[in-house]
Amino acid sequence: MAQSENKKLQLEPADKVTFSGLELDKYPDTVTLKLKNTTSERLAYKVKCTSNAHFRIRPSVCLVEAGATADVQLTFSLPANETTVPENGRHYFAVYHIKAPKADEKPRDTWAKHKGDADGEKLLQVHFKKEAVAETKPAEEKKKAPKKEESKKDDATDKPDEKDSKKSDKGADGKKDEDSDKEESEDEDSGDDDSMKVTTPTDGSDDSE
Repeated sequence: MAQSENKKLQLEPADKVTFSGLELDKYPDTVTLKLKNTTSERLAYKVKCTSNAHFRIRPSVCLVEAGATADVQLTFSLPANETTVPENGRHYFAVYHIKAPKADEKPRDTWAKHKGDADGEKLLQVHFKKEAVAETKPAEEKKKAPKKEESKKDDATDKPDEKDSKKSDKGADGKKDEDSDKEESEDEDSGDDDSMKVTTPTDGSDDSE
């Protein structure tokens, strides 16, 4: 298929569409194609692909005003009966455009009435790129950080038990009943404070997660 000049409608990307992801065989990826009308006239455009099973185009037919830019969403998704991403350059998108003088006319009707070839045509090859695994390391390091905080908090929870053991030892000494009563009341008060200390870091760990 011969490719005509398409200077009236500038494309970005201009030559190829690249879908990227770590697992393109499992998850879809979407690329935005920008169409800029460089003329002083309204244009109707149409975008087609080589496989409806692999690609979705939204919108596939529409209008773009003079000097304006239109966005087209191109989505790749591997069919359920396939397990391998296609080779680079095997598929392509085709972008066509014609004049659309009537503002109140639907773009599909404009195309239906058009006779002959499109005023402009551009082919965009489809490529696939697997992202490097190294790009995910920062996220993994962030996940490991809360574990260190949890270990510190676990150490903090051991401190109240040491205090309780020391106070219980004091109660075992041969002192007067009045002194032991005082120590028991102090143990009860200190126990309330220690539980509050344990509660505080526990809440903080929830926030950090």
